[in-house]
Amino acid sequence: MKENNQKPFSQFNHECEEASPRYYAVQLLDYDIKAELTATQRTGIQRFTFPEDSLFVPQDIPGLIQKTGGKECFTQKLDSMFNWYPKRGDKSPIFSSGMIGQYVHGNEPSHHVTYLYDYMGIPSEIQRLVHEILTEQYKNEPKGHCGNGDCGQMFSWYIFSSPRFYLVNPAQGTYLLGAPLSEQAKIQLEDDKKFVVRTTIFSPENQFVANIKLKYITHK
Repeated sequence: MKENNQKPFSQFNHECEEASPRYYAVQLLDYDIKAELTATQRTGIQRFTFPEDSLFVPQDIPGLIQKTGGKECFTQKLDSMFNWYPKRGDKSPIFSSGMIGQYVHGNEPSHHVTYLYDYMGIPSEIQRLVHEILTEQYKNEPKGHCGNGDCGQMFSWYIFSSPRFYLVNPAQGTYLLGAPLSEQAKIQLEDDKKFVVRTTIFSPENQFVANIKLKYITHK
């Protein structure tokens, strides 16, 4: 667990408050965390919505970047997610498994977040983070993966990320590319066709891509 120097308080704006009988909510501006408090006669409940939820706009990533303040601000938001580690004893939300900073791989709605670095023109960060998740959070053993695989998303992420092309927005048909986990991968298509991914100078240590060729056309 990494230490951090985050202060245990935050600025807030009264315009961002919500209040009603037995319910209170406020947006913590320094960390972009929504804090909610509710109570009954015998119990009280706290809920904190962390920043990763605000990144789930797969249908309009450029609009999300603009709304966040542009590429520089959006990159800082991504960096803070992966580098802001909770302290020992901090309470985390449910399904907080497979954590890298505040990124929770065990919670499927955040699975696209690593790939958002591509929109910032920093594909090396995708390749580094995805390689870490593939090799450290998926093991061929009992309890070998984090999170709950009940709906298949935990495994579909692995299947798409291993040959390293991923759909941030499945309805758009745009694939984000990276360094494959294996030397070769074959995907069976219709009409007995195959899509083959091959690597050169393959080794587990080579996590980064210089260029990609599709039908002998080089893409850098």
